[in-house]
Amino acid sequence: MLSAIPFVLVFAVYLLLRLIIVGFEKYPVTDVANSPYLYATASEAFATKVFVLFKYLWLLILPHSLTTDYGYNQLPYVSLNSIQFILSLLLISVLIIYSIFTFHKRSLISFCILYFLISISLGTNLIFDLGAPLAERMLFQPSLAFCIAIAFLILKVEKKSSIIIYGLLLSIVLLFSIKTISRNADWKNNETIILGDVATSPNCSRLNLYACERYIIKANNEQEANLKTEYLNKAIEYGEKSLKIHPKFAYIYQRLGFAYFHQLNYLKAAELWLHATDLEPDNKETKQCLYNLSNEFCKQGNIYSDQNKTNEAIKQYLEATELNGENIQAWYNLGGNYLINKDTVNADKAWEKVKQLDAGCLIKKEDFNHN
Repeated sequence: MLSAIPFVLVFAVYLLLRLIIVGFEKYPVTDVANSPYLYATASEAFATKVFVLFKYLWLLILPHSLTTDYGYNQLPYVSLNSIQFILSLLLISVLIIYSIFTFHKRSLISFCILYFLISISLGTNLIFDLGAPLAERMLFQPSLAFCIAIAFLILKVEKKSSIIIYGLLLSIVLLFSIKTISRNADWKNNETIILGDVATSPNCSRLNLYACERYIIKANNEQEANLKTEYLNKAIEYGEKSLKIHPKFAYIYQRLGFAYFHQLNYLKAAELWLHATDLEPDNKETKQCLYNLSNEFCKQGNIYSDQNKTNEAIKQYLEATELNGENIQAWYNLGGNYLINKDTVNADKAWEKVKQLDAGCLIKKEDFNHN
């Protein structure tokens, strides 16, 4: 206890500095991507957190398969009557009971169990919301206890059978080295880690979203038409999968809209971006996407109008005004094409909108005389 005083003092100073600089104010998190138990009941959240603690132990024993993201919905919620929770609770209870009853004997295994449970507790969401149900990086410090315990047990057994122990050590070194080297290849760059891990965590909404973004980037950098089309199709495949897993995440609609936009499927892009706006009305990037797309529809309307295809032009201008109600050119040309179709009522309505947006605008009906 006395030797721990310096560490307690350092921790106290850290908390004081944090309080002074950023405080401890909590802000509500409304998205499950950053609050993993948002959709869980209290009992489901507790049961899943206990199961996650077991998963941490299992990853130390068998680190396969590894992934950068266990987010929604890669680890589905478990209930209090599920086999995962019951077995996890039994194992953890046995470890805690053993460590408590052997602590007074200065048991090294007791110390390792307590060290592991205390240090990993920060990564279980039991104390505070981590923003992810499980993160492998949280095992870095707790793994020290695991290594000490394994080394202690190996030394114990070595006295009875050194051949078995040396064989076991050789197997551990060989297998874990192979796993480390193969995993290092995944971390070559953002693309390799994302596209590799999305296969390991196929039900993770966020990883599917990241894969969608990577393929959009690959498509934008590709000059060969067939490859560009292939990459955009893959982007849409991953984006749609992410959306299916987590249909309430506005950012997915936004990024998936980009994939359809680059495929020149403007109607689908418009549908997705409008949905994103419904979920996040104040998102500036989505609004800018809608403004840009509105201009694209307006340009297409101009092409139809120049070809005297007024009905097709009107459809394009209507899309443009739906996406951006302040697109003066779209309203102006919409009114003109209505006039060409002798629909003076709708023409007057469109031009009235132009006057509302720009009181100084001079409307010239003769510009739209195609007769």
